[in-house]
Amino acid sequence: MTTTDSVDTGGKPPRCAIIVGEPGNRCPGVQVAGVDHCLAHLDPTQLDTFLSELSPGADLDVRYTTLDSELINRLTQAVTPPESPPRPQLGRADFRGATFTGGAYFTDTTFTKNTSFDDATFTENAYFSRTTFALHASFDDATFTKNAYFRDATFTKNAHFTSTTFTKNAHFTSTTFTKNAHFVGATFTNNAYFDGATFTENASFARTTFTNNAYFRGTIFPRCERLGPLTADRLDVRGAQFGVAVVVEAEAGEVSCQRARFSGGVELRFRHSRVDLAEVLFGAASSLGPSATALATEAQVKSWREKNSSIDHRPVLMSLRGTDVSELALTDVDLRWCRFAGAHHLDKLRIEGDSPFPQSPRRVRALWHPRRQVIFEEHPWRARWKPTSGWLASEPFDTEQVEQVGPNRLAALYRSLRKALEDGKNEANAGDFYFGEQEARRRAAGTSPVERAVLWAYWLISGYGQRASRAVTALVGVVAVLAVVLITCGLPAAGPTSQLTTVTRVTPGGGQETVTTSTDVAPQLPPGNARWTLDRVDTSVRVALGAVVFRDAGQKLTTAGIWTVMVARFVGPILLALAALAVRARVKR
Repeated sequence: MTTTDSVDTGGKPPRCAIIVGEPGNRCPGVQVAGVDHCLAHLDPTQLDTFLSELSPGADLDVRYTTLDSELINRLTQAVTPPESPPRPQLGRADFRGATFTGGAYFTDTTFTKNTSFDDATFTENAYFSRTTFALHASFDDATFTKNAYFRDATFTKNAHFTSTTFTKNAHFTSTTFTKNAHFVGATFTNNAYFDGATFTENASFARTTFTNNAYFRGTIFPRCERLGPLTADRLDVRGAQFGVAVVVEAEAGEVSCQRARFSGGVELRFRHSRVDLAEVLFGAASSLGPSATALATEAQVKSWREKNSSIDHRPVLMSLRGTDVSELALTDVDLRWCRFAGAHHLDKLRIEGDSPFPQSPRRVRALWHPRRQVIFEEHPWRARWKPTSGWLASEPFDTEQVEQVGPNRLAALYRSLRKALEDGKNEANAGDFYFGEQEARRRAAGTSPVERAVLWAYWLISGYGQRASRAVTALVGVVAVLAVVLITCGLPAAGPTSQLTTVTRVTPGGGQETVTTSTDVAPQLPPGNARWTLDRVDTSVRVALGAVVFRDAGQKLTTAGIWTVMVARFVGPILLALAALAVRARVKR
C-alpha cells in the first residue's frame, strides 16, 4: 500500500512523503524541489515538468531514490545537448543511497562537477563506458549486483571505490584515472578487468579482495608507488608498465608478470603464489620474496598450496625466461620448479635466504648416487634417457610444450648459477651445481673421448671433487690392493740380505792380506703357503699406509713391491687432496 504523509525534515534533507508498505515506513528518497515526493514518485505531469526544467549541466539530487532504467533514460535525454554526438551532461550529481532497479545507463555521460554514488545499489548492469567525471567521483560502499562497465571512462580528479562490492564482472578496460584511484577494501566477487587502464597517480588497492581473477594486462602506472596488499585467485600484470620504484604485494594463487616493465625497480611480495617472471624488465634493483600480510581464507590457502605443490607460504617461482636478472634478488623463494633457461646474466642473480632447489631422485646406491640440489631443467633431460629413474619429464604446471634443454646448455646454466651462489657465499649448493655442470659436460655429444674418460674417472673416484666418501673409499681400496700385492709378491722372506766373501792373497812384499767383500742377495719370496701370515699382513698394511702419506717404513721389498709403493705414493696424496677438497666444499662459507 502506498500513501502520503506529512513531512518532518528534522533539519535533514526532506524525505518523500509516500508511505511504502507498513504504516510509518516512508520512502527514503529525497524530495524534488517544490513537491513533497521523490523523483520516483512524481506523477506523470510533475515528472514531465521536472524534466522539462533540466538542461545540459544541470545539478541533480536523487539521494536514496529508487530509479528504474526508463527513468534514467529520460533523465539523461533531458540533459543531452542538441549537438552531435549526443553526450548527456550533468552538473553536481548526488546519487548517494540510490537504488537502480533496472539497467543504469550512463554511457557517454559527462559529469561536470562532483559526483557521488556512495551507498548506491545497482541491481542490474551498470553502464559507465566512455563516461567522463570532470571532478571528484565517489562510489564508496556502493554495491554492483550485476556487471559494472567503466570501459574507456575518464576520471579527471580522484576516484573513490572504497569498500565497494562488485558481485559480477567489473570492467575498467582502458579507463583513465588522472588523479588518485582508491579501491581500498573493495570486493570483486568475480573477475575484474583493468586491462589497458592508466593510473596517472597512485592506485590504492590496500586490502582489496579479488575472489577470482584480477587483470592488469598492459596497465600503465607512471607514478604508482604501491599496489596492494591485495588478495586474488590470479593476479595478471602481463605487459603492465610501472614508471617509478614500486611495491607490489599480494596473496594469490597465481601471479603472472610476463613482459611487465618495472623501470624504477620493484619489490615483489607474494604469498602462496605461483609466479611467472618471464621477459620482465627490471630497470633498477628489484627483489622477490614472501609477503607477511595474510588476507586469504583457509580454504583458499589450502587450494592454492595443493595446486602449486608449495612447501609453505613462500612464492613459487616458475620461470625467468627472457629476463635480465642482473638487478634481481630472490629471498626465501621456492625454486623447485623454476626454469632458468633463457634468462640473461644468471651469474649476477642474487639468491638469498631459504630458497630451495629441486633434488635428484632417491637412489638405492646412495654412496655413488647421493641426493643433490639440481635445477629443474635437468629433470626432463635425464627423464628422456632414464624414464623410470625417478626424474620428472615435466612439471605439474606445464600446460604447453616446453623446450627441452640439452647438455651443453645445461652445463652453461649450472656454471652461471654456480657463480651466483659462490658470490652469495653459498658454497655447498655451488658445489652441487658444479657437480651438475660436470655431469652435463661428461654426457654432451661434443665432448671428446679423452675428456669424457677423464671426467668419468674424476666422477668415479671423488664425485668431481664434491664427494669425500668416494675419495676415502678409493683410498681405502688403494691401501687394500697395495697390501695384497705386497703380501703376494712384494715382501721377501726373512733371511740374509747380503753375502760376505773373504779372500786371502799374497802381497808383493811376500806378506798376506785378507779381503772381505759384501754382495747383496736378491730378495726371495717365501713359499706360497707361507706368504699369508699375520706378521706379513701387519707389515704389508703398515707399509701401504706409510706409502700413501709419503712415509718410508725401511722395509726391504722386491722389485714388484718397490714399484707398487711408488704408484701408491703418487695416487695416495691425490685421493687425500680430493677428499679434503670435497670436505672444504661442503663446509666453506
